[in-house]
Amino acid sequence: MTSTTQGDSAMKDYWSDDFAPLEAAGNAVLAALRKDESAPDADLYRRIVSSGSGSHLYFPMEQQFPGAIMTHKKTVPLPPTLAQELQTTRVSSLMGLFPEAELVWMTVDETLYLWSSNSTAVPGGMEDFCSFTVLTGQCIVSVGLVKPKKGVFKDVVEWCLIVSTPEEVILCALARAIPQSMNNSGENGFVHGQGALKLIPTRFVLPTDSIPILSVCGTPDGRIFLGGYDGCLYEMTYDSVGDSQPKVSNEERLNAFYNGDKPFPSSQSNGDSMACSLTRFGKRALSSIVPSSSDPSKLPRKCRKLNHSAHASSVVSAIMPSFLVKAASVVPFSGDTTAAGPIVNIIVDSERSCMYTLSSRGWISAFDLCPNPKSNEIRQTATIDMEKTARLYLEAVSHGRMYPPSSSHSSTIGNITFPGGGSSSQAGVGGMDGARTLLKLADSGPKRADGARRRSPQGRSVGILTPISIHVISRKESGRLTLMAITDGGLRYYLSSLSTNVLNSGPGQQTGPINPLAPSRKFTLCHVRAPPPIDENGSLHGATSFDENGGIEGYVPSIRGRSGKLPHVDAGYYGNGTLVLALEQNASQGGSTTTNGGPRPATVLFAGDAIVATEPDAVARKKLSLNPTANETTGHPQQAQRTVMTVPGGITETVALPLASTSTDVGSVLPGGRVHDIASMGSSSSVLTLFFHSQTPSDAELKVGLVPAYIPPSRLKAFDVHQPNRPPSTSPLDTANTSTGSRSIVVANGRGNGSVALTILSNFLLSRPLRHGLLIERPLPALEASDPSAMSTRPLYRLSTRYGYAGFSTTAADTMTRNRSSTRPVTTSGSKSARLSPWLLRPAVAALDPFTVQHLLPDVPIVALNSGGMHFFTNKSILSILADTLISAGVNVGNDESVSRFFASYGFSQGCSMCLSLAVGCGPAADSGQYSSDLRTRARRAALSRAHVPKLVKKQEQQNGGTVPAALASTENNDGVPPGYEFHPSSLSQGLTVLVSRLLRPVWYKAAVVVTEGPSLRGKSLPAKVELLLDDQTLEEIRQPLYSLQTLMKGVFGPAINVVPGAQRQAVDRMEVEDENTFTSAMLYHGYIRGQVEQAARNTLTPREAETMARLIEERNLHSLYRLVSRSVQLLSLLALLKRAQYLPELHGVEWGLLHGLTVAQLVQTRDCQERLEHLLSSLVGAGSLSPALNIAPSAESEELAQLLSSECYLYFSPASHYAYMGFRAANEALSCAPGSSRRIALSNQTSEYLKRASCYWYNAPLITGRILHGQGNESFEQIALRAMRFDSPLAKAADALFQLSDVVSIVDVCLTTASNFGGRSLKQELGAITGNLSESNPNMLPWERMLYHKRTDAHYGTRQPNTSLSSPSSTHVVGAAVTSKDALSTCYAILFHYLSLLLNSTSADLARKMIDACAKSPDQEFLHSLYDYLIRTKHFSALLQISSADLEKWLSRPEMDIDLIWQYYREQGKDVQAGEVMRKRACEQSSTLDIATRINFLRKALSSYTVAIQKSTDGGQAYAGWNRPLLSDTEREGLQSAYTEVSETLDVAVLQNRTLRMVQSTSLESKLGDEQLSRLKSTLVPVSDLYNEYAAPLSLSDVCLLILHSCRHDDVDTIRTLWQNVICEEIFPCATRSPEAYRYLQSLMSGSVVDQIIRLVPEGSTSNLPFFEDGDWVVPLSDRVISLGQEVYGNGADYVFPVEFLASKFEGLRQVLDSAKSLGTSMFTTSIGTPWPLQILIGVGVPFLACFEAYEDMAGNEEREMMGGVEAQRRLLHIYMTVDLLWAWVAAANESPRGDGSENYALKELTRAVSSGILLSRIDSFKASLQGIAPNPDEARSVLDRLSTIEGAIKRIA
Repeated sequence: MTSTTQGDSAMKDYWSDDFAPLEAAGNAVLAALRKDESAPDADLYRRIVSSGSGSHLYFPMEQQFPGAIMTHKKTVPLPPTLAQELQTTRVSSLMGLFPEAELVWMTVDETLYLWSSNSTAVPGGMEDFCSFTVLTGQCIVSVGLVKPKKGVFKDVVEWCLIVSTPEEVILCALARAIPQSMNNSGENGFVHGQGALKLIPTRFVLPTDSIPILSVCGTPDGRIFLGGYDGCLYEMTYDSVGDSQPKVSNEERLNAFYNGDKPFPSSQSNGDSMACSLTRFGKRALSSIVPSSSDPSKLPRKCRKLNHSAHASSVVSAIMPSFLVKAASVVPFSGDTTAAGPIVNIIVDSERSCMYTLSSRGWISAFDLCPNPKSNEIRQTATIDMEKTARLYLEAVSHGRMYPPSSSHSSTIGNITFPGGGSSSQAGVGGMDGARTLLKLADSGPKRADGARRRSPQGRSVGILTPISIHVISRKESGRLTLMAITDGGLRYYLSSLSTNVLNSGPGQQTGPINPLAPSRKFTLCHVRAPPPIDENGSLHGATSFDENGGIEGYVPSIRGRSGKLPHVDAGYYGNGTLVLALEQNASQGGSTTTNGGPRPATVLFAGDAIVATEPDAVARKKLSLNPTANETTGHPQQAQRTVMTVPGGITETVALPLASTSTDVGSVLPGGRVHDIASMGSSSSVLTLFFHSQTPSDAELKVGLVPAYIPPSRLKAFDVHQPNRPPSTSPLDTANTSTGSRSIVVANGRGNGSVALTILSNFLLSRPLRHGLLIERPLPALEASDPSAMSTRPLYRLSTRYGYAGFSTTAADTMTRNRSSTRPVTTSGSKSARLSPWLLRPAVAALDPFTVQHLLPDVPIVALNSGGMHFFTNKSILSILADTLISAGVNVGNDESVSRFFASYGFSQGCSMCLSLAVGCGPAADSGQYSSDLRTRARRAALSRAHVPKLVKKQEQQNGGTVPAALASTENNDGVPPGYEFHPSSLSQGLTVLVSRLLRPVWYKAAVVVTEGPSLRGKSLPAKVELLLDDQTLEEIRQPLYSLQTLMKGVFGPAINVVPGAQRQAVDRMEVEDENTFTSAMLYHGYIRGQVEQAARNTLTPREAETMARLIEERNLHSLYRLVSRSVQLLSLLALLKRAQYLPELHGVEWGLLHGLTVAQLVQTRDCQERLEHLLSSLVGAGSLSPALNIAPSAESEELAQLLSSECYLYFSPASHYAYMGFRAANEALSCAPGSSRRIALSNQTSEYLKRASCYWYNAPLITGRILHGQGNESFEQIALRAMRFDSPLAKAADALFQLSDVVSIVDVCLTTASNFGGRSLKQELGAITGNLSESNPNMLPWERMLYHKRTDAHYGTRQPNTSLSSPSSTHVVGAAVTSKDALSTCYAILFHYLSLLLNSTSADLARKMIDACAKSPDQEFLHSLYDYLIRTKHFSALLQISSADLEKWLSRPEMDIDLIWQYYREQGKDVQAGEVMRKRACEQSSTLDIATRINFLRKALSSYTVAIQKSTDGGQAYAGWNRPLLSDTEREGLQSAYTEVSETLDVAVLQNRTLRMVQSTSLESKLGDEQLSRLKSTLVPVSDLYNEYAAPLSLSDVCLLILHSCRHDDVDTIRTLWQNVICEEIFPCATRSPEAYRYLQSLMSGSVVDQIIRLVPEGSTSNLPFFEDGDWVVPLSDRVISLGQEVYGNGADYVFPVEFLASKFEGLRQVLDSAKSLGTSMFTTSIGTPWPLQILIGVGVPFLACFEAYEDMAGNEEREMMGGVEAQRRLLHIYMTVDLLWAWVAAANESPRGDGSENYALKELTRAVSSGILLSRIDSFKASLQGIAPNPDEARSVLDRLSTIEGAIKRIA
């Protein structure tokens, strides 16, 4: 059970990631691609290196070994008129082919004839050709065809024809024309292809300076090179007529940028140096500076000749006469430029940017066409004398040297190397004897077959070692060999112009200024190959070679015949491995040249040339013996010896004689005499261009990752969620730029005013018009509306008409100099697209196995031209031969011997691959006729009949020094293979993988889209430039075979495709084993898993187990490969639909920037690219498909597009996007209806339903978050929501549509349903019935493909964090970084909260309440907690507290939450008792670290809540609106009251504790407390007893002690008086006094307290550092302190804590002593103004006047009693005096006017009550009587009595 569980888990893990099978299949494709590139036959240089025994042979065409065949197809004679003209040749005639244009030309003396190679007779039987006659009557020497230079001719000119005579070179234009416009004379044009070409002579005529031009060649950019008779290379330059440069408008510059390869602006700089100007303008520049005597009105000629072979620089050769340049080239030590002879052939290697010339003496020169990219200079780099170099090579071979000879002694002899060693060099020329023979024949002198001397067309002698033609070896043939030369004797020289380092290591991608493909200083001769052994009679005979293991007979390369009887080559062709030679046979007339040494007249007819063709041979002929193998069952060695067939190696070729009746005998020669030219007329398609430019990236390049997406600058500015929106710029500069009629003068290259002045000065010096190079421009119209909303209508991208199949433009290229290992794209600023590496924009050419391109190559026609006409030969490919073989086999194709022989010859996997390619319609099966249908069927059967079966083979250890050959080793890395075994896939599986790789090669590692930021004009950003890799036709050519293969795999491999291998299936899905070697059902996977684990433990498998396991592994591989194919097919369909969508105005527009730089492989295989594509599609037809702002109704085309995306691209176009599209369409229609209408309601419901369905399928986190486009730092809720809305998050757009329809409940449903896709807990409830089964509506979708690639598991997102609240959102990632499910959850919540906040901040209270209620019903607690948190952070407390939820109550009750929230929640919900209880408990927590102030606050809130609860319980809550709760019972009410009392008392003590703490902290008392005591005082509620005994009393905090006594209602009189006396003493002491009386009184005062301070008596007139008592500075502080403290304790039910009589006596005693000390003997009974300060204290505390009156009376009575009536009269008078002061103050207070606030005059009220009772007046009378009895000082007594009488009168008036 354990083993089974582990196995099932492993298989489940393989399929759990949707992209894991794609990665596995992609790795298999990558391995196949690299295998095709690394095959021994892939590179011509590698074929030489891999030479071995039996290599380099020629094999005749044999029925037993099928190979490529060249056959003669037809002969098209010359038009009769031209044949007649040819007979009239007077001096010379020439003929040739222009294969690049499919044209044929012929000259007869001074007349040129031109016609189409595929022309037919025009209507009426007229012959179709055109002619051109040289007006001077000179014979035409050479003719060439070149591309026109851009900017000189109109676009109708397709080609330029160069016609040279001995005296001049003439340029004629070939322009497109309408066939009907051609006249019947045939002189000015001819039909060509679908149109016509018209020959137009131009004014561009160049004198040759008496140096005939013998050869012409042009470059792709229009440069023209001429080969002179003097051996010099010239260049013909021509410009527009007239001096002034044509004005280039902004529109033209923009078109050049968008549809070309030029940056913007594209105008050329006018600030060139003088040297550059001279080089460009030639002698005219010098004549414009030096005055000329010629007519100044006559314009100088614009056609010039530059000498690139002279020692003078290009500047000198441009301005100096040719005879001076020539004279300078022969000065001493300058060398002889004509030593090589006339240049007879020029070819251009555009891939390597170099050019080669061949001279008549066999010298080859190399020129670098691009030594400096900034100029048009070319540089001659190397020259080689091929005859001398070949002799040195052959001499080394003839002596059997194993190492190449040195050639450093001469600069004209090239390097020599033996790539395959000495044996390879010998095999190429027939061994050492063959090399000696070649040397003897070369030394014997060149002669024709008829014995005449062999001479070149220029009259020079040639030999078998002299090259007569050179041919470029393209990079698709070899990365190291660059040139092949064919000699007169038919030898081939394989040359390389690359440097030694590049030749040894191989060329790489150019990453810097140095081009690794540039020609070096020396040629390298790598190999010499002799021709097939054709004798003088044209027969194929010669020495044969046999392989020592029994191989097939082959012919050794050699030249057959005797000296003077050798066949010579008249013309040769080489291309793509095919060699065609025209061998001269016996002539009917002698002579080959004219009397003047010119070309041989065509009137001299020979018997003809024999055609010999060779093709690369890849037939397995050589037998390879294997070591003894191990028994697969027992593992023991067995002696059965196995052999396999392999390709011999080297440059092995098949020889064909197309015109021979047999393969070895020439029955006839080519009629028409000597062959003038041989060329291939096959045109290269865009698919072939893509296929060959497909070098597989290295592992380092593949690990670079995704290119960052491009975001247009306008979107960056408008969508910056961190910055507010800014209004459009209204600066004066903008106003000036848009003013009507204003103009500006600018330099064409866009420089400033300084450049304008320099340009005018340069024009003056160079005699050019002053306006040359200047543009007078009107301002461009506004590129964008001032309304910011107009941005959505302005296109952000513009599709280029240029496609990337020929290489993307360099505007988005990384031009920095970096190592190739540095392959990461350059990330630029936000306004620029990421710069791409050159290998991504323009992949290097890959040298491939010839089989690789079989399915794309048609049967290429090769044309040989002679006087007899055009002879067409067909080069049938191996695939075509296989097709013929299959058709010939009939219905018995499964057992046909010819078909089996084909598989054995080329390998079974290769045979299966070719058969499958035919089965899917490639090559010969591409048509739709019956032939193709039968061919496809038979090809499929042939592959299935020879598929073999997969095997698990036990690994063999090294035995007897041998190992298992690599040819039998598995090429795939398969998981699940038991230890000790290796998996060998079937030939059918291998062939299928190979075919998939070859079908995908053209696009697999190429960028599908390249975006370049748009230029800026007038401060406005123009649309970005978008270049697509494929046009419509090319895309379909690539997609169609892939689609056919997908269909084939469904039919043939159904059991492996229809279900996921290893997945559980129903019984109805079970399938039986099919015939024709198809594969078993995936149901066996479970048994395989169990068997694998169990058998692995034993390390042994039974044969049946091994067979079953191998089949199941292969089934899994096939299923993975099918997924890759289906994804590729749908991606190509998607790209086509996206291009179509770009032009639909009602759609949002394609976000091409998301695809910038992404390869097809990445788009197919990676999850990140899937997310980008889903974002793009969602933005296109979902979120932004139909914008209401545009008011554009959906068209039928947009509906069709959405349907096509859903049916043909469902692996990329998710169901969510489809439903979203329908939802937004319904929303737009609903918004166009009147509010409240029935139609609007119905459409709103549809919108809600569709968007709910879409929300069930939104699994793409980057799409939902919008982070695929833009990244910032930490973001708030609002920023997250804005980013999602502004970057086309479909969820945000859906919420916005529903918000506009006021459907807030659906907003909640959609957001929470989407959140559930990322780990939320929302239930989809009724949505399950809504979604349905999408596969039912799409018959193309397999059941397991439903939601495939659209859903990620938790493993891909990572573990969900416990807290998904957005209070601390995760950082936003840039493109390419992972976006987690937490990010998606955050966005879902943020969008919902955004609209909730809008409602809460508006007047839509009902909608807000409805939305909050919908949110509160969610079962997702984490969402609810995020909702609570959001409402708190946005301060929407009221909305939060109105939610009645037990979950909210629990959430608010958490310890980390603010206790105020739960208290407010209880208050809002009417739960006052709970509110009070929660505050009380929190305040009284012992373990909490709350400070005492916070506890006091909580206690007050608890007290407030209890108070409200008591009030509600007593009066039924009538004072509270909405109170409908039942009244409390008596018991509950008593408990509530008890709680109230407890909290009230606790609060009082807490307040005292806080006061104690403040007093401690404000003084230096902290040091008297320990840390624990201080901490307890700060953070806990200290009991009142501890507060008094441990803090207040020990610290002498008298105020606090009094307050504690007051709080506890403690009436200890002595303690109270002592504490008050402490208060008084603390304010007075320490002090000094000069009064002995005051000193005595103060001592007595201190003795009654616990204060111990200094009292100092100082003599009169002395000073002290202590404050003097009599100064009275202590009175105010004492008054303030006593008043403050008294107000707290008096009048609150414990007045005894403020003993009025005691304090009055103390204050009055201090007053008397103070007055006495101040008066120094004056009477104290003088009338005073104001109320004495003791009385002010009492009144300030709030003691009633009557109580004060009684206290003063008691004070006097107590003194009487203490003195037993013996009080002195003076003291009695003093008591009366103090009482009179009190009465005076009372009356004064009663007389005060009423206050404005309406407060009552308590003094008046009290006085009235005292008078009414009679007590006050009676006491006044008693005071009067007492005053009359006091006689010590009658005056003082009388004064007091008068005051008393006055007071009495006032009282009576008031009362």
